[in-house]
Amino acid sequence: MVPQKRRRKILPSPALPVDLLLEIVARSDLVTLIRCAAVCKPLRRDILSVSFVRRVTQHGGIVPPSVVAYLHTRPMRNRNRVMGPLVSLVHPAATPAASCFVDNSLAPYVLRRSLDLLRRFDPLASRGGLVLLRRRPNINRTRESEFDTDLCVFNPMTGDRTYLPGPRGGYWCHRSARCPTSLVPAEGYWCHRYILLTAEDGVGCSFLLVAADVELYNRNGGCSIKVQTFRSSSTHWDRATSNGHRRLPSGNLEHGREGVVLGGNIVHWLLSDVNKILTYDIRKEWLGSVKLPPTNGVKSQRILGTSTDGRLRLLTAEIFMISAWLQVADGWVKEAVIDVEQNLRSLLPSMSPDCMWIAFERFGERSRVVLFRVCHGDDMLLRPKGRLAVLDLDTREMHLQESHPSLLLEIDMSQHLQGMKMFS
Repeated sequence: MVPQKRRRKILPSPALPVDLLLEIVARSDLVTLIRCAAVCKPLRRDILSVSFVRRVTQHGGIVPPSVVAYLHTRPMRNRNRVMGPLVSLVHPAATPAASCFVDNSLAPYVLRRSLDLLRRFDPLASRGGLVLLRRRPNINRTRESEFDTDLCVFNPMTGDRTYLPGPRGGYWCHRSARCPTSLVPAEGYWCHRYILLTAEDGVGCSFLLVAADVELYNRNGGCSIKVQTFRSSSTHWDRATSNGHRRLPSGNLEHGREGVVLGGNIVHWLLSDVNKILTYDIRKEWLGSVKLPPTNGVKSQRILGTSTDGRLRLLTAEIFMISAWLQVADGWVKEAVIDVEQNLRSLLPSMSPDCMWIAFERFGERSRVVLFRVCHGDDMLLRPKGRLAVLDLDTREMHLQESHPSLLLEIDMSQHLQGMKMFS
């Protein structure tokens, strides 16, 4: 008779305390954090709590508070014809958490899920982590969902995309010195200024796209604007509204500059020929202007942004001195003056101070990061190498960044964590 084998009694492993689990998650990485949040409802609730999100997104945490990256429209290929990443980190460049997230998670995900989309569309604007894309000329519509669509609102973090037709009306503008941008097709484009509002702006949906046709030299000698809106919950553009003002100054909207939004509804555009800002209140449908502080810089040496507390900020440059202005109730106040000459000399040892000046390219809306080129006379010193200088206004740190045809993308990581669905 064969003796029966004794069954070993398997004791249940003791459950780890929640505090210990949270401590392990806080010392891991972003991917582990998201996976742990999907284990069970109680652990997900603790991980997505405001206090824990604040802890992991603080300085030195496993999740960077915000990430500034480039979404490349035409990624470079190396000598072996291997395509480079579609997303590259701009800021914070020296943070391991940000580098790990962009290089190991976001860039492979976008390359895997959205390469076909970015081959057919060019980026127009970006705000709140969303990207507005426009179909490239002579590109066939390969999917039924793309029929009668010229625009697309794309979320690189989730891969979600919404196709929509172009706004009605407008006029066709050929590429010329008046429209000096590498993202403009050779045969022209519709002259609309696009503003992308997100759920944070209180629009009541995932996004609200505003198309503004601004005419600064109308028959009445003033300024007029024609606005159309498209909601994510709709299938067509709303009825166009027009507004004009005779006393507003005539000028040109600075090209290559996106409108800066304050309060979720007031758009600000810099005017290149006058020392003023053109404003438009989307909710009240009101056109106005704001006077700029006295500056001596040319139009490429001014750029608009926002402060951390939601106020309008203006950066001006005179040679190597960058001045930060903050809008207050009775005008403007100079917030800081930054001398970048020493940092530039360390990055560009062959730089000569004669006839040098700074040309701003991009200004992060949420992050205090500005991208600019160093110019010598009419030549841009960094253009032959295709690089930009990136300056952190808080730490005054600076580094060089490769600049291919691309769009600046800002992602608020703390907002994305707090916006994850909470299961009941």
